[in-house]
Amino acid sequence: MIYRSAPIGYALERFAGREAVVRLWTASVLGRSTGVGVTQVWGTTTMHLRWSGGWRLADWETAPGPTPAVPGTGSAAGSAALLVATSGLRGFRYAPETP
Repeated sequence: MIYRSAPIGYALERFAGREAVVRLWTASVLGRSTGVGVTQVWGTTTMHLRWSGGWRLADWETAPGPTPAVPGTGSAAGSAALLVATSGLRGFRYAPETP
């Protein structure tokens, strides 16, 4: 089985004292040798954070996409829709590698 996910961009949607809402756009590769096989998945997760001696995840919602056009597939956002959906997202300058 394989599951790898990488953040592509993020946006701080709201910040008020001890609460914050962050939107995260990710690309994932998942699958196994039997059944469906390996596939890519694009998604946006909105995380609701609360400060309690450190930032803690209070709640989250995940929605599919936006998915860039991939040759040979019919499940992609058009260029205009992709640009609108990802506007305001910032790129990462540093992402720690996990062992």
